[in-house]
Amino acid sequence: MENIVLAAFQEESLAYQAFSKIKNTPSSEKCAISQLALLQKQGGKLSAKEYYDSGIQTEDDTLTGGLVGALAGILGGPVGMLLGASMGMFIGAVMDLGDAGKEASYLEEAALKITDGTTALVALAIETDETALDEELKPLNASITRFEAAVMQEEVEEAIRMQDELATQVRREIRQEKTEARRARIAELKAKARSRV
Repeated sequence: MENIVLAAFQEESLAYQAFSKIKNTPSSEKCAISQLALLQKQGGKLSAKEYYDSGIQTEDDTLTGGLVGALAGILGGPVGMLLGASMGMFIGAVMDLGDAGKEASYLEEAALKITDGTTALVALAIETDETALDEELKPLNASITRFEAAVMQEEVEEAIRMQDELATQVRREIRQEKTEARRARIAELKAKARSRV
């Protein structure tokens, strides 16, 4: 099964240790890591510190090669900040989840797991046994959460679409404000010119 595995660390050095360990041995009988990112949240901003693509293909050919990178981009961008800033924000907007009170979107849950001061590994893992990766990460005091990769990809794609729509709307509103301000300034200049005549 393909999962997005998010492992949050309070100690940065342990996160780097886990990243190196997985990068050096990306596959075993029970688990193969296709993509891996090391993310850090400081001062409310999420940034990618390291990225690794093992070249291992997932069984589900609908998963894109850049899922982990796209997820990191969404979590570090405006949508991720909104998701992490307030519970309930964007539930049902990122994906149609029905009753928002029942469960949060995967994106919201992931955003809430990476708190300020946290360093996290995000991996696209092909797992036949989830305990294999857990056994590597838990001794390093990792808090581990799994998300079904196909569902996460749908949410990421929807969030990217929403982000693009928001950017278009913001540009439109800025242009409209500039146009209105320009018209007001022109009207003011005309009024001044008339008063001088």
